[in-house]
Amino acid sequence: MSSSFESKVAIVTGGGTGIGGATARRLSAEGARVVVVDVNADAANKTVAGLVGAGVAVVADAATPEGVEHYIRVALDRFGRIDLAHLNVGVGNNPGFTGDIEVADYDRVLGISLRGNFLGLRAVIRQFLEQGEGGSIVLTSSLAGVGGGVGAAPYTAAKHGVVGLAKTAAAEYGTHGIRVNALCPGFVDTDLLRNDLDFDGGGAERRKGIEARIPLGRFAQPDEIAAAAVWLLSADAGYVSGTTIVVDGALTSAV
Repeated sequence: MSSSFESKVAIVTGGGTGIGGATARRLSAEGARVVVVDVNADAANKTVAGLVGAGVAVVADAATPEGVEHYIRVALDRFGRIDLAHLNVGVGNNPGFTGDIEVADYDRVLGISLRGNFLGLRAVIRQFLEQGEGGSIVLTSSLAGVGGGVGAAPYTAAKHGVVGLAKTAAAEYGTHGIRVNALCPGFVDTDLLRNDLDFDGGGAERRKGIEARIPLGRFAQPDEIAAAAVWLLSADAGYVSGTTIVVDGALTSAV
């Protein structure tokens, strides 16, 4: 086992599946003790069961103050401190142009994808300040956080907001040794994306069309995105803060 995160304690929200699950496994393989947070108990427990080192599953709604307080408390009760966090909470909106978006759907998406990450960011920063030893945080944004997204106004607004949170917190807390960065994945082969693409039964054809636009010719695997997240959390990225890392198979370079 590598020991680049030996003795470090990491929180991963949305850690039951997809990018979050892959990040949790990578951190564990490199020596971290991992707190896996998810609203789905079975998913969180499955991720923890697959870790090579110490871990704990926490069932919590990471988009609520109570849920955030719960996972922070479990992390401290179990491991005594927090050193790293991959805040990876997000949902998509019902497809539709901006003029057709329902306010309830907008509020739902912003409430989870932006508010949830803000709440986690605030709580982890407060814990880092109390410990007085700095720390590293990665927020999952999206390609929609650096551009537009036709039919996805709430999602795009939330993901732009996540980038803004990362940049602002990095500027505010750098003097405390706290690094904050935003990770912007392109299209990733997860159950969530497959379901989103197949909202009308046309997912397979829709995927082929997207892959044809990606220079690398395929969707990313979750572990490829997790690799970037883990690097940003690591000491190897010790001078990287307030930045936005795009991992998209050169999609944005091809437009």
